[in-house]
Amino acid sequence: MANLNSHDLLFLDSPEFRGFREKIEQDYDLDIKSTSLPEIISFTSKKLILHTSRGDFFLKEKPRYCSNELALKRSAHFQDYVSSRMEIVPKILSTRAKDYYIHWSGRYYFLADYKKGRHYNGSPKDIGAMIDGLNAFQKNGTDYLDIYKDSRREELTRYESPDVASSIVDVQKKIKTENDDLVFQETISLYKNLCSEYATFTKEKYTMAHSDFILFNLILDESGVVAINDFDNAKVLPRIHDMAEFLVSATLLNYIAPITNLKLPIQINPEAVLFKYILERYISDFKLSDTEKKLLGTVTEIIWLWSIVLAVFKDDHSLSDLKPAIEALRQRKVKTKINHFCYNYHHDK
Repeated sequence: MANLNSHDLLFLDSPEFRGFREKIEQDYDLDIKSTSLPEIISFTSKKLILHTSRGDFFLKEKPRYCSNELALKRSAHFQDYVSSRMEIVPKILSTRAKDYYIHWSGRYYFLADYKKGRHYNGSPKDIGAMIDGLNAFQKNGTDYLDIYKDSRREELTRYESPDVASSIVDVQKKIKTENDDLVFQETISLYKNLCSEYATFTKEKYTMAHSDFILFNLILDESGVVAINDFDNAKVLPRIHDMAEFLVSATLLNYIAPITNLKLPIQINPEAVLFKYILERYISDFKLSDTEKKLLGTVTEIIWLWSIVLAVFKDDHSLSDLKPAIEALRQRKVKTKINHFCYNYHHDK
């Protein structure tokens, strides 16, 4: 398996995790028969597949950035709710003490049903199935927000799309050359301008969003989507946010399954056929309002900017490598394409 990092893998029999196997078995009342590695490896947390006396489960470490009390409650309760209504959302396994998480060596871990399948194969059929999954998911997210907006008020604070990228300034630590510094300054200026533009729009149709609805987190088989994974970032956002996340991952990021951390050239133009198809599905299936159409271009560019900056955090690219994409963002090429399509869709048809 390519591109593995030490923090990606969780070996239960290693000295670092001595005693953890026994804790899992005791807390969840099961016997671990064997383990295997997941097919997609990320850079944020350890993970492992457990083959147990009670079935197969996905063991995942919660990243530090979403391990505060509110984030832990929010993501677990939301996933538990949606899994009771959508078969394609893995159910979190409760401990004997009726907790969602176990605590080990300063970190939180959880078990969820393991859904076997494959990753995106590049076909329009897969894209269509994932859009169908997003549509059904968002309806459940809206229902969840309606049901719990008063009883879980603190967890369901509204966020805005620029908040998701607020750590962009931290990429300053990756500056190694004078050119890196120039690109960093351009990146921060661009982010501020996008935030200012976002603030001018009216927001509507907030939902409990996945906030990481991307190709890497969707598992499929020939029947369609079998699993929506990784609820770490779940929060209340404008409905358009998850649509923009998916659009960026499907058309603006170089991706070869099953590897997410691969040093591929940075893309500066969306993949034309998929870009048009996804936007067409959004307008027809999600019934985008005029306000959402205006917002989509800006949110997509915020997420695209954040995604390429994440590649620098992961050391897939240097800051200087981002320059072509930063220039495309500065020229507003993606927003222009989205606006043109959204407002000429019926004419084009």
